[in-house]
Amino acid sequence: MAGAGTVIAVVSSAEKREFLLGLGADRVITYEDLRLIAERPVDVVLDGVGGEAQQLCLDVLAPFGRLVSYNGDGAIANVNELRMYAQTVIGFSMAPYFQQRRQEYDENLRNLWSLRASGALRPVISTRLPLERAADAHRMVENRQNLGKIVLRPDLPAS
Repeated sequence: MAGAGTVIAVVSSAEKREFLLGLGADRVITYEDLRLIAERPVDVVLDGVGGEAQQLCLDVLAPFGRLVSYNGDGAIANVNELRMYAQTVIGFSMAPYFQQRRQEYDENLRNLWSLRASGALRPVISTRLPLERAADAHRMVENRQNLGKIVLRPDLPAS
């Protein structure tokens, strides 16, 4: 919807492949497969994992490409290599966006709600848990078991 060309989703396991294809990804590969696409560099990488995966993402970044790190553990990037290929690595966090660009944030929020209301944007909720099971939710995310968001609800009975 935002004008991206080919969308390649990278997953930790092949089991998540069909799920992401169903959400509209053009191609789904595992982190192991990511090493194989280095000959076809990509323009934009959204990295929500970091660490070793972040280095793999940097390895496939095209000249003038951009890596956006928005979650996970950061890795050390070689600034000289970034300079040599005119690549950019930036971080993104919602808190400073909300605090420093409030008008833009509010406009984007209205647009997202409009897309949600029209059905063009559908959040995927994999699991709903009572608030008391927040530790279980964290374990599910850490173990990469969720397909979509995990919602904690204080109104659900503890099991």
